[in-house]
Amino acid sequence: DGSGQTLSPITISGASVTLTGFTLNNGTGTALVDDDGGSVTIGGGLAALNTPNLEINACAIANNTAQYGGGMAILAAGSLSITDTWVFYNEAETSGGGVYLDESDSVLQGVDITENNATYGGGLALVNQTTTIDDLDLSDNEATQDGGGLYVQALEYNTEITNSEVFRNEVGNTGGGLFLSAGRFITTDVDWGAASDTNSPNDIGGQVSITELSGNLDISAGN
Repeated sequence: DGSGQTLSPITISGASVTLTGFTLNNGTGTALVDDDGGSVTIGGGLAALNTPNLEINACAIANNTAQYGGGMAILAAGSLSITDTWVFYNEAETSGGGVYLDESDSVLQGVDITENNATYGGGLALVNQTTTIDDLDLSDNEATQDGGGLYVQALEYNTEITNSEVFRNEVGNTGGGLFLSAGRFITTDVDWGAASDTNSPNDIGGQVSITELSGNLDISAGN
């Protein structure tokens, strides 16, 4: 519990770590110097930088805040695995309300990301990395700008998502379910919602928005 601290409940730097069964809440992020010499906060519940190998299993991450990665932010992990983990009620001022992953080749399996909010990527933001996702519940998240459920900016990288549900995410601008800024996005058996479960706005742009010519989208055997 990070209540009353200006820190993430867990901060990891430069070490290989396995986290199992942790509850991480009420954190306000770890300060990080940005490229302009200023300071930003990352990973309200969990912040990890330059970890050779990071495994997160059966954790609950809730009610945290930060500028990037309200629930968790993982930067420059050599290998990242997140399984059977719940991320909910987190808030990011900028990107990745639930989860923010940057330059961390990742596998997500059985993860629930619900009721988080941010400016970009209300539920999940992926930046400059290869990501493989299976059995994801990405629902009821909100972005005030783009990518209510998922925001992807991954030029020259692939994002692949299978057997997942992307429901009832809302956005102020475009990409209710997915906003793909750059990269290749491949889906198989992903339910993007229907009727009352749809993402908002309820149009093609609301479900998926592509903004750059480098953003390729392959959808197979999905809805």
